[in-house]
Amino acid sequence: MTPATHHRRILYGKRRRAAFVRAGLRSDGVPRAKRKPCGCLAGSCLKCAMTTNARITKPALVASMFADYQTGMSLEAVGRKYPQANGKPRVHGCIRDLFVRRGLVVRPFRVPKLGFGVRIPEPAAKVVRALIAGLKHLAVPRPLKQVWKRWSFAKRRGFIKKLRVKFPSTRPTGPFSKNVEPFEYGAPRVHEIAAVMNVGRNSQTKVIALKPGSEGVIWNGQIFFWAHDCYVRGCGWRPGEGRPVLSRVIWEKRHRKPVPDQFTVIQLDGNKNNFNPRNLGLRSMADCARMNAWHRRPERYPGLMTRAAAKAWITRDRNRTLKDRAQTAALLDRFQTPNNSTRGLLASLEWRKNCGLFLNVRRSSTALPKTKP
Repeated sequence: MTPATHHRRILYGKRRRAAFVRAGLRSDGVPRAKRKPCGCLAGSCLKCAMTTNARITKPALVASMFADYQTGMSLEAVGRKYPQANGKPRVHGCIRDLFVRRGLVVRPFRVPKLGFGVRIPEPAAKVVRALIAGLKHLAVPRPLKQVWKRWSFAKRRGFIKKLRVKFPSTRPTGPFSKNVEPFEYGAPRVHEIAAVMNVGRNSQTKVIALKPGSEGVIWNGQIFFWAHDCYVRGCGWRPGEGRPVLSRVIWEKRHRKPVPDQFTVIQLDGNKNNFNPRNLGLRSMADCARMNAWHRRPERYPGLMTRAAAKAWITRDRNRTLKDRAQTAALLDRFQTPNNSTRGLLASLEWRKNCGLFLNVRRSSTALPKTKP
């Protein structure tokens, strides 16, 4: 593109925009907004704060807010007293900007300087109780995060006990099996394992994060947390989102095979804290869904629990039958002649009888019934 062509294009653009402005249109052909008495085109002009504009705070409301602010109220308290139209409190920064734009005097915001080496003083017991009362979930209040780092684990556990009064634990209350070690925040061993897992990582890339509300168990040197009302897999002990629960890991390690599809691992005695390998069994997801539906609304499904239990017994008997058949088939293929030729059980017995050999067959549930000679 030559300089002359570029200059002509710029000139054409200026003339086109000027023509649209004279016609009262925008560059896309939409009519422009009407000019206000102050001459501006913005929809939220503060110079001509019109009471008819819904986006502008009315002067009477601003005057009432500033009157309360002069009595000593903070901007945050003013925002809670005069919420927005949707019920949400106003942000203190927006209120400050609202006062400044109208020429109102605002108290200066200064951060107290404690100096180098001066620690933030410990809050009083009354202040701590007020901070706990204002919490909506179990967490360390923001004003205490600096002193929280200096507290010992014993003092942190004492503070968490006070939080547990307002936010009780959802962890199962049954006794734990011997193969797991329960822990809460502040246990020395769990912090040692977490420190080893996070070696060489920062706060953004760390593998594990221990929070004040963390509860879980230690199995085989691994940490499993209690997850309540998980959206994907429900409640259970898991090391993190998207990973298998502890009962599933123990079952697969004992049986040396993955859990079959459409099946889940459950505690047979109903105690979710009992991770004894003999206490773990399989249940189809369909049966679990029926039982969950009955527990949520038992009045709507009166006979569902009975039918689910009956179906569970039928499933167990079928599985036992299939297992017996598999063992019988393996037993039939196990008998071999001296020349390494595989024969069936009856053929092998007949061959040994003809050879004059004595065979002591151990009777079991899988042994075939005796046949007539």
